Amino acid sequence: MATYCKTHGAAVLASNINHFLGYFVPRKMCTPSQSEMKRICSALRAVVKYCVRKCLIDQAVAKPLLKRISVSANFRAEKIA
Repeated sequence: MATYCKTHGAAVLASNINHFLGYFVPRKMCTPSQSEMKRICSALRAVVKYCVRKCLIDQAVAKPLLKRISVSANFRAEKIA
């Protein structure tokens, strides 16, 4: 993810988190399980915090972004295939 931020910019990552979690991960990552989705969300939160520490994302942008990164309670990987 750090390479992604350097290549595309942290602002692009910040504006595409919902698409990443809602479309890319379930469809392109072999329909992850609920526990895998939780790990992915945890990793994304760590990336956002890293970007704040490196001044790639402003704290004002990061705070609501961290709240948006979550796994929907009704996520069912089996129904995506």
